[in-house]
Amino acid sequence: MPPQVRDLQALIAEYGKAYDPQRALIDADITANANAGAAQEAGLQAKQTQAFKTIEQRGQNKGMYFSGFSPDEQANYTSDTYLPALAQLQATIAATRSQLLGKKADIETDVYNKAFNTREGDIKQKNDWQSEQERRAWQAEQDRINREFQASENAKGRAASAASSRASAGPSLELRRNSAGGYDVYEDGAKSKNYDLAGYAQATGKDLINLLANGDAQDRQAAKWYNDNVRLGRGQAYALDRLMNYDRPTAFYLGGGYGS
Repeated sequence: MPPQVRDLQALIAEYGKAYDPQRALIDADITANANAGAAQEAGLQAKQTQAFKTIEQRGQNKGMYFSGFSPDEQANYTSDTYLPALAQLQATIAATRSQLLGKKADIETDVYNKAFNTREGDIKQKNDWQSEQERRAWQAEQDRINREFQASENAKGRAASAASSRASAGPSLELRRNSAGGYDVYEDGAKSKNYDLAGYAQATGKDLINLLANGDAQDRQAAKWYNDNVRLGRGQAYALDRLMNYDRPTAFYLGGGYGS
């Protein structure tokens, strides 16, 4: 069974459980910060109320409450004391909250990275497994081709042995190199008009493909076509048919097909 690739969201949930205590502490700190801020704001408002009462009382004592002095002093207290203190308090509360939320975000990032890396490991493991299955399948196919090739070689060897026995009573044939690097067949000491390379191979039990592979450029190309077809698993019969009826190597120009 191939390795399984786990779901990313499931991994996030799994890794996230270990961080639940830290999340709870951070959430508690966020709540405490908000409550403390609210209490301090209430304290500032209480101070403002008390300050207003003090100002009003002082104005009444001086008999100036209705002259406009008291309200101006209250406004000054609000702008000079209360609002700056409130702004500083709110900034402190916001900064603390931002810091705590940042810690919480770091936790979520860490959880995601662990889950992501785990899933990437799963994917790699599955890909490696798939590659190994493909390699084994390829190797099995190569082994099959090699077995078939070896069987065909053994069959050719047996056929060559039988042909050699039959050729023992035939004419004296000799193979000589020509100036092009190919072969000329000589029959009883003279250049033969009856045998081409294929006929020579048939009469003497020689391996035609081996002779082609050591011949001139056209012969070598013919041998390559044959070997490519066998290597690709198309069979010896198909390869020989291609050689005689389609690819037309030099060996068959005189009309003597291999095995005919």
